[in-house]
Amino acid sequence: LKSVLHQTYKDLEIIIVNDCTKDNSMTIIEGFLKESETVIPYKIIEHVQNQVLSAARNTGIKNSTGDYLYFLDSDDEITPDCISSLLSSVSSCNCDMVIGDYKVVGSNDFFPPLKIKSSIINNKKSIIRSYMKERIYVMAWNKLVRRDFILKNGLFFKEGIIHEDLLWSFQTICQSKSIGIVKSPTYIYKVRSNSIKTGTAASRDIKDLKTILREMVEFARINGLIENKYVYSFIEEEKLRLLYAYERYGMVSKEELNDLYQFISNLTIPSLRQILGWSFFKTRKCVRDAHYFLPRSIVSEYYKNVPMYLAQRRKFFNKFRFYRWFISILLRSLLNINSEACLLRLK
Repeated sequence: LKSVLHQTYKDLEIIIVNDCTKDNSMTIIEGFLKESETVIPYKIIEHVQNQVLSAARNTGIKNSTGDYLYFLDSDDEITPDCISSLLSSVSSCNCDMVIGDYKVVGSNDFFPPLKIKSSIINNKKSIIRSYMKERIYVMAWNKLVRRDFILKNGLFFKEGIIHEDLLWSFQTICQSKSIGIVKSPTYIYKVRSNSIKTGTAASRDIKDLKTILREMVEFARINGLIENKYVYSFIEEEKLRLLYAYERYGMVSKEELNDLYQFISNLTIPSLRQILGWSFFKTRKCVRDAHYFLPRSIVSEYYKNVPMYLAQRRKFFNKFRFYRWFISILLRSLLNINSEACLLRLK
């Protein structure tokens, strides 16, 4: 709150959502606002019951009156020139969204950087390509978004899940016609050991990641984006992250792996001809997507080993060996020849 009150841009409103906190946060907030004698208008919205972060953000959207929305998590802060810097892009282009860079405090772990220099992107295809190639981070904070754009497209956060930023950012980017990029850091992301992301139950994590994947695929299908190669590749990477989550939580029994693959194979995908054209000449993508061409007898076992194949593909097998193997699988599938020996040969 102090970082908001110290903004060089003053034409703001502050919306604070109390999602039924069990500590003394509200006492601290009310005391601070009273002592600061702020002239910036603010609202405190009380939830009747705890509904977690997605619902709190939706409450903020519905109770806002400004032209643009900005999400600031309660344990982070923004630089004094944050809003003015982001608005500088708006003045030159009525962008649907402006994205600033950020810096991390409290961790040496890797966090996805903003990989685009300061600019305005007015081409929808370029916007989608930039996001799907992971040049724009997925977090919802530090993105100044036009309120009427959010309301018109119904871009509310899906409630009742964690990792909600993954879905919201995907949908918002896919609907954006123009975005601004501010490369200088305007947000300070503070990593704490007891934050929402840590200590999450494995079953809840897996369940919500599945929900997000399903929603992403359906959103892409409805909006005619399934056959966009960048959207397709992004979704395939999300499927891989789900596989990594299974590994991380030790959920890789044969039964669980079959269930996972059944879930993934039931999601909408483009034609095999398109997948082959997008993936065949890029070794990593070919390794990642080969399971779509494999017979059911070996597909789950192959998919379980994809992380190992990707991690070791340079020293474990060269690309020509992999391509020989992949082509032999295609031929065997066409000729109805048992392929289990082929999988063992790849190992």
